[in-house]
Amino acid sequence: MTIDTAIPPATATVLIIGAGPVGLSLAVQLRLLDVDTVVIEKDLEVRDGHPKGRSTDLRTVEHYRQWGVIESVRQQAWTTADPKHQVVITESLLTPPIGSFTMRVGRDEAEVVELAAETSLSIPQPRLQRILEARALELGAKVYRGWRAGNFVQDDSVATAVVVRDADGAFQSISAQYIVGADGPGSRVRKAVGIAVNGEGPLGRTFSYVVKSDGHRIRDILNSSPVYDALGMLVVINQEASGIVSTPNDDDWGYGVFIPGADAPALSDDVAKLKAQALLGGPGAVDFDIVSRADYRLITRIADAYRNGRFFVAGDAAHICPPTGGHNMNVGIDDAVNLAWKLAAVVQGWGSDALLDTYEAERRPVGLSVSAESLDNSLSMRRALERIKDTYADLSASERADIAWQATFKQWNTKGITLDIRYDSTAIGSRDGLPTPPVWHPSQYWNVAYPGHRAPHLVLTDGQPLIDHLGKHFTVIQVSSEAQAGDQASKLVAAGEAAGIDVKVVTIDSALAGSKFPQSLTLVRPDRFVSWVGEEVDDAEAVLARSTGR
Repeated sequence: MTIDTAIPPATATVLIIGAGPVGLSLAVQLRLLDVDTVVIEKDLEVRDGHPKGRSTDLRTVEHYRQWGVIESVRQQAWTTADPKHQVVITESLLTPPIGSFTMRVGRDEAEVVELAAETSLSIPQPRLQRILEARALELGAKVYRGWRAGNFVQDDSVATAVVVRDADGAFQSISAQYIVGADGPGSRVRKAVGIAVNGEGPLGRTFSYVVKSDGHRIRDILNSSPVYDALGMLVVINQEASGIVSTPNDDDWGYGVFIPGADAPALSDDVAKLKAQALLGGPGAVDFDIVSRADYRLITRIADAYRNGRFFVAGDAAHICPPTGGHNMNVGIDDAVNLAWKLAAVVQGWGSDALLDTYEAERRPVGLSVSAESLDNSLSMRRALERIKDTYADLSASERADIAWQATFKQWNTKGITLDIRYDSTAIGSRDGLPTPPVWHPSQYWNVAYPGHRAPHLVLTDGQPLIDHLGKHFTVIQVSSEAQAGDQASKLVAAGEAAGIDVKVVTIDSALAGSKFPQSLTLVRPDRFVSWVGEEVDDAEAVLARSTGR
């Protein structure tokens, strides 16, 4: 893959700062929507560093399907002999597991057949970034690496950034209709436009390591028991060291050491290796090489705003949370999908500026709720491990495993977080006369077409999932092909033609719709969220106007 190292253009429709998973996802989505896109990234290449951001949930993998990269992602993803992924709990890596519990994170096709078009996956972030960057370039995005952006200003007509190439000091001023900061937790874009962040913590610090243990390849350890055939997450609990053990490759394994307190001191390598020895277990000392390391504070941070005029923030620039549960990258990719179609609508003339305000209205509450859940997951695990440590001698092995499972249930059962996303904004249609959804729960999913909710998954009579019929346009899901329903759907199509909005119709019969699509008509946005439902269309122009912020 050749990265363009020439001078960036002086103008762009959308300028993205940051070529991480979120910035590249935004670039792919914008190019699929025919929006001119330029990406600026300070790093010269994608670097294989300490493992992070591997979990991709059901909805995120559905995005990969729509972007045309699903096969490449599958080829690079972690696989197991048994797809029914389990949380496996053991007292050390060299002793038999003491418990195994089913995860509900969407890895098993039999589990997700009614929920989504794709199973969730685990893929190292650098591999994912390379796939997304290749796709963005293939679609016509311009990616410039080795450039740093600054001097952000805006007026009524454009936003401007000055970018400087690290290698030689070459610079360019780029004027764009909109600039999106996908440039990480320390976002220069966010700071430059005066958006503050707030949140909880720091409550402590986690030191994360990947080690190579002499004579103990992690793949050989996992091959020692058939329980590991379905390994989704490995948890070690004992009196000296407890926590999640990761498997970044066949040779090495990873773990974290949590130190409580806002000013937690750094951990020495000697202490880190003692913790590794306790997790590994077995007689005698083992030589460990530290392959890579990182540390992070136990905090949440949410941007006070996701927009300032022609500037937006997304991903880690907008929200950060503990990695417990693996949600932050997925939330960031959904930020990109939500923002992309709205930017496209405005620059192409079929959406208003008010539509861009709904990006914050819809996505910031998601950032808040997921950050709170991730922090709670992290603290719940700490409490469970402390309880086990304090009462170790009084508990049987199976009791210790059960305590760890029960205390962390939400972390491994995430249908609510991944699928039951709920938007409330001025672009969402009226809910008057509709049933009230059940109270949101992080582990439960209300699988019904409802304004502001994800359009439910269906496999249509042609054998294709419904999402394959959705895309850059609005879609009317019409239940049955009776004349009245057809006439109603045609009103929305005609109103769309008059307003320059592409509206397609997908017809399904009532037996297939079942309880998922209880209304005769469901209007689905380009991001596959429901904007309106009804039995008939009283004012098609008003429905589309509200859905596009006009």
